[in-house]
Amino acid sequence: MAAKMEMSDIDFLNVIPEWDNSIDDLTLSQTCKDAENENTAFEKLEDLTLSQALDQYEVDFEMDDLPDFELTQVPLTADNIIEELEKAVTVNCNENSRYSFVEDIDIDKLVKSTESRNTRKNTTWSVATFNDWRVARMKSNYCAIPELLQFTANDVNQWLSKFVIETRRKDGKPYPPKTLYLLCVGILRFHRENGVHMNFLDEKDCVFYDFRRSLSARMTELTKQSIGTTTKQAEAISEETESTL
Repeated sequence: MAAKMEMSDIDFLNVIPEWDNSIDDLTLSQTCKDAENENTAFEKLEDLTLSQALDQYEVDFEMDDLPDFELTQVPLTADNIIEELEKAVTVNCNENSRYSFVEDIDIDKLVKSTESRNTRKNTTWSVATFNDWRVARMKSNYCAIPELLQFTANDVNQWLSKFVIETRRKDGKPYPPKTLYLLCVGILRFHRENGVHMNFLDEKDCVFYDFRRSLSARMTELTKQSIGTTTKQAEAISEETESTL
């Protein structure tokens, strides 16, 4: 038969002097249950995404001026929260931006679509004419002439000067002065379209003085030869008309 337990046998409980004050009227089982529920709730917070956590605790924050971020469902941690927020900002900006972003090729297409056909035709024809002369001269004189886009100021003064003097139509006849000038304009336009900014037709730029002098001399020579000009002649007056006058 078991011995009767005296109250003095459980005096070891007195080693916790705060026992009565901490528990108050709660039983030991109720205290353990509350602690377990609190621990479970804390552990569940680790599995919540940031958006779910905000909804759970109903954070009161003024977000009227901020975009609506759609965060990923990847669990957020102290290590990846900044990266996930940056991704959300990037996606939101791309989807909701009021701007239409373009590439360099789109700008080029837009400019060419508004350019007149005659202007485009003049540029293409001018470059083709120069290249044809370039190939013919290199074969005939065994010289090296740079491509147009590789031209320097010295190349303009040297080779473009020879071009305006030597170039001819397909039938071998010289171009009229106005046509010769339009050839130079087309080459200048070709340079600008490809990032080569040398305005060799600018009279204020003394760097290209030699070229402009050659072009002017050639145009003057062609004009004197009446190439590209139409001379109006007076009609002969008959003797009858002369007598009447």
